[in-house]
Amino acid sequence: HPRLPDVILSASEDRTLRVWDLGRKQTIKSFRREHERFWMLAAHPSLPLFAAGHDGGLLIFKLDRERPAMTPPLSQPRIDRSSSAMLYVRDREVRYSDVASGEDVGVLRLRALPGGVGEYQQARTLAYQPQEKAVLVIHPGTSATTGDEGSDSPSTAEGLYSLYVLGKSGALKGSHGSSSPAPSATATTSASDVEPLTGPGSAGVFVGRQRFVILDRRAQTLTVRDFANAITRTVTNPGGAEYPGAPYILLGTSTHLLLYGLGSRRVEGSVAVPGIRYVVWDTTGGGRLVAVAKHTISLVYLTPRATLELGSQVHETIRIKSASFVSVMVVYTTLNHLKFTLTNGDAGVLRTLEDPIYLTYVRSSTVQYLTRSGHLGGSVPGKMRLEAVELLFKRALLARDYGTVMRVMSSPGAASLVGQSVIGYVQKRGHPELAMQFVRDPSTRLALALQCGDLREGMEAAKKLAQASAGTGGGSARMATTGGSLGAQQGWRKLGERAMELGQSQVGEVAWQKSRSLGNLSLLYALAGERDRMGRMGGIYGTGSAGMETSMWLGDVEGRVEMLLEIGQAPLAYLTAKTHGLEERAREILAGEGKSEEDGSVELGSKGGSLLHPPIPVSGSALQDWPLKRPASSVSVELERLAASYDNGALAEDEEAEEGVSKAAPTAASRATGFVGLDGEEEEEEEEEEEDGEGWGEDEMVVEDGFLPADDQGEGLGEEEEGVDPVDRWTRESPMAVDHVAAGSVETAMQLLHRQAGVVAFAPLKPHFLAIRQSAIASLGDLSVGGILGEMEVPLLREPPPLTLAGEAYGLHRLAEGGPGSALHTAYSLTTRGKFPEAIEAFRSLLHRLAFTRAPEEATAEDLEVYGVRRQEVLAQAVSYILGLGMERSRRTVSTGSGTQDQGRALELAAYFTHMTNLTPGHLQLALNSAMKVHYKAGNYLMAASFARRLLDLDGVTGAVASQAKQIKVKSDQEGVDATAINYDANIPFTVCAASYKPIPLPVQTGNGDVEVCGYCGAAYLVGEAEAPSKGGVCVVCEIGGVGQASTGLMMHV
Repeated sequence: HPRLPDVILSASEDRTLRVWDLGRKQTIKSFRREHERFWMLAAHPSLPLFAAGHDGGLLIFKLDRERPAMTPPLSQPRIDRSSSAMLYVRDREVRYSDVASGEDVGVLRLRALPGGVGEYQQARTLAYQPQEKAVLVIHPGTSATTGDEGSDSPSTAEGLYSLYVLGKSGALKGSHGSSSPAPSATATTSASDVEPLTGPGSAGVFVGRQRFVILDRRAQTLTVRDFANAITRTVTNPGGAEYPGAPYILLGTSTHLLLYGLGSRRVEGSVAVPGIRYVVWDTTGGGRLVAVAKHTISLVYLTPRATLELGSQVHETIRIKSASFVSVMVVYTTLNHLKFTLTNGDAGVLRTLEDPIYLTYVRSSTVQYLTRSGHLGGSVPGKMRLEAVELLFKRALLARDYGTVMRVMSSPGAASLVGQSVIGYVQKRGHPELAMQFVRDPSTRLALALQCGDLREGMEAAKKLAQASAGTGGGSARMATTGGSLGAQQGWRKLGERAMELGQSQVGEVAWQKSRSLGNLSLLYALAGERDRMGRMGGIYGTGSAGMETSMWLGDVEGRVEMLLEIGQAPLAYLTAKTHGLEERAREILAGEGKSEEDGSVELGSKGGSLLHPPIPVSGSALQDWPLKRPASSVSVELERLAASYDNGALAEDEEAEEGVSKAAPTAASRATGFVGLDGEEEEEEEEEEEDGEGWGEDEMVVEDGFLPADDQGEGLGEEEEGVDPVDRWTRESPMAVDHVAAGSVETAMQLLHRQAGVVAFAPLKPHFLAIRQSAIASLGDLSVGGILGEMEVPLLREPPPLTLAGEAYGLHRLAEGGPGSALHTAYSLTTRGKFPEAIEAFRSLLHRLAFTRAPEEATAEDLEVYGVRRQEVLAQAVSYILGLGMERSRRTVSTGSGTQDQGRALELAAYFTHMTNLTPGHLQLALNSAMKVHYKAGNYLMAASFARRLLDLDGVTGAVASQAKQIKVKSDQEGVDATAINYDANIPFTVCAASYKPIPLPVQTGNGDVEVCGYCGAAYLVGEAEAPSKGGVCVVCEIGGVGQASTGLMMHV
């Protein structure tokens, strides 16, 4: 055997192949073919394959399965901060691996089990319980099989489990309890002394801190055991497969996946997914799993009602090896390809693989995996980078992440996207606006513009199509539609029809004029009362059926008579004139034809008819367009806004580097367009110039902000029951201050804000009061004759009932999650550009608007809880930025002094800024970089080294910043002293007094008279400080809350 020196394979004339253990002098496995004698054997030098020659030919086989036993990513915070660490089995040893940090060490040596199962067969599955540090290993049964097939067929034996309860032995101490993520070698040695608890079973999983479930496939039972290996419960297995999962048990039959509740002892839900081999959970908590069969990937959802729902499925022609979730897609591997599938069923190939791999963790553009255990040396962790533009584009489109769509389209690899296939894909997925971003052909742009209702683009495309048609004689410019190829005239007609569907009569008029759609124009002018335009149209287009129709719309009898004479219909002209009382003109017509009324050759019908004259409009509408609301989630709106936001400024240039610390110039790679990862995260961003503010005095950097689309409010006019004033209803029934503001009841709104949010100063809120009031009331002009009614105020209502305020001026999604237009994004941008006074005002304005947020009407109880938590997070983030930026400005003012006290205070403020919670990673990097340089220049080398280490521990710190931090760390470690003592301890959690910027230990203890907090924003104050306001005073952070003011909590839903 190439990997096991004590194992040999032999061929015999008794038609058997045998595997021997030389140490034990016994047979481990044997294989028999009834009709062939084996004569020779050979082993592959690197792959786990053997060849045996027999009478009838050659047999190639392998002894063990090659899929390594491994756990999902250890995502608990105490285990692994990066969520990329895992446990796996190699050469009868459980190993801890974190590819991100390069750690790969053995932590547990597996014992040999009865019958040699653990000694010569790979473990099938591996589970880990972090609280008790317990490892559950499932081994396949002894595979002494007989038949005509190789040993890669499934084992016919039951299998065994082994439970290693490490407890306080410290076997995994390094990965859980200490600062180092890697276990120590001594821990592995001590873990070898752990005696495993064993028993029969084909599958197992932990379901509690000290409980695990074992599936007995032969007995068709599930046994719940404790860590003493005692059975606490036995339930009948309704399935028979081996895929359990907490908090329920997943069971697989030959045709279904079952969700079995241990507490209820019944099947809670099922989906038809045949042939499942294993499942992969979405570790982000999305309630999703992938059921992997031999040739099928099935996406299954776990609903809040504890049922299973089947999503999309992907079928492959070769075996599927592994799968992993990342964002809204699943990445999976086959024998020689790495592929992806989105939740809507779209799939594609990411790259070709030289050897099969098993995915362990996928994040951004990095894929981490294990190689096959059968290779020489066993399973080996590895990672690779991906640059799949098509995948990123489709993933972002599915998630409606138009910020990522914009970045992908701007990347160098986006040229491969442009083509009919991608245009068809985008159009099929309901995004014709986005498809227009790829198209320059006017005929195709016109078809897409009509589909999405973009009349402005449709008009431009129709003009270009008409110019192309005129330049080629009208023969080559055609319009692509689902019904075939149409010319420019048909394009104008369809543009007119679409414009009228949207109530845009002015665009429709132009389009119908261009296409000479006289009938449609006549109807349009008649409905609008445009008699003058209709008359001019009749004069332009002359006689014919269109002219006759126009004269009838106008009631122009004289014009109709002349038109009939021009086309040679004198009898009809005479009858028309005679019928309508034009006696003189009728005699002239007769005379012109050589006849008279006396000759009796002309007879009229009954004289009892009446004149059908078209009604004359009282007032013309002047072809006014209907008002249209552009959808807030429109792709075109998002793309336009994102394109404008791409001019985000970078930070100010760094100051001259201190002697001994070099400043690297920006590289070409740092200036290149940032690559977007598989989960939509941007790894690098292009630095762009913008107007500088005060500046950070550090290296330039652009902060990554998520770009999420704004939700459609669905606001509109509703009806109120008769006899009830909607405004009175708002003030009477709504407990929310924002509804009282909308109703114009300022006094009650102030009372609610004081009671619920602790607001004591209302002057800064006046602009928001006015804006909300204006957004909730529409002014309707006087439509009555003589102006007897006057102007009316109409309240705007929401649907469904109860009918309440429609003017949701400050929805949380607009403030914090609306992309470049949101208030939070604006404040971020000002902070990044170093405009600190403007940034502080922007965050303070955000604090003010958070007092008027409300949850969506359709929100459930769970949604309300999430909404409230998110609002509190945004509020705390704004407070942290106001404090941090205030300390930075104060530090710069103090730094101008020359005394030792001033220098020490400046060093303290720089250090305090780095401990402000809720800072984005980009801004935390700037704060750490600033503190590192300030302390280094002041000779506080120990402090500078600590900030350098924290800076290097951040994700995404590369280039000149990383290089400079490494140099400062090396230099500071050599010096090893601090020149100036300051009031700062990095090991003690603290916040700062919002007035004096002195540290306050966490958690903040109020009620003793020393510390008080703002009733609205939660900013803390040391009451004894001269700068701090007294209890009941106005907070200096939000400028509206009262210090020490009690509040009940802001109501955000009726």
